[in-house]
Amino acid sequence: MALSVTNQQIAAALQAAAPAAGGDASLQQAGDRFKAMMQNPRMAPPNRGDDMSNNVIAQMAASQDAEIQKSVNDVVALSSQANSMSVQEMTAAAMKATLELASTQLDMEAKMGVVNSSKSSVETLMKNQ
Repeated sequence: MALSVTNQQIAAALQAAAPAAGGDASLQQAGDRFKAMMQNPRMAPPNRGDDMSNNVIAQMAASQDAEIQKSVNDVVALSSQANSMSVQEMTAAAMKATLELASTQLDMEAKMGVVNSSKSSVETLMKNQ
């Protein structure tokens, strides 16, 4: 459903809403700003370039994805090479893979903690407004 509002209708609505006795100057300024904004109701579309090199969130997600993929690849490689390893080599490789997985998990949990605390801060800020 589309409604078309003309500039004359906006002007008439502003005049009808204005106080009869001269009114407040700040209210008049707000009305003038609104009227000026409505003169050009079309906004430019957001610039969404395909270049993700400047997007910090995309870089962080790609970095985390690469870390997780490396851990998975190391575990797969370990399982494929297990037959040719001695018990000591297998134990050392398993400990290395476990340490790598634990550090990746810790890194992910730390990042999620920052995201959740930021989200909570924004929610609290919005409630207090």
